[in-house]
Amino acid sequence: SNNAMLCFNWFSANDTKRGMGEAASIKSMIDTIKRDHAIDEARVFITGLSDAGAMTSAMLATYPEQFAAGAILAGLAYGCASGMAEALDCMGGR
Repeated sequence: SNNAMLCFNWFSANDTKRGMGEAASIKSMIDTIKRDHAIDEARVFITGLSDAGAMTSAMLATYPEQFAAGAILAGLAYGCASGMAEALDCMGGR
């Protein structure tokens, strides 16, 4: 229900800033998994394809200390867009 295209809101400042929206939710999920499963924090990686690649970019920019590394596959640069119209421009290569 957050996005009509069933994608991450990688272009929304309310979802891609530290402590806010989807970025904070993803961090919370990672923290829960690390706590519940005794995960070695030095072995936490993040990756994503397309919109998840763009969200991976946001996660690496806003929570760099959480990840040993990340891979952005067919994603977009963090801060490329600040709304749907700009997102469409970024996805179109502009």
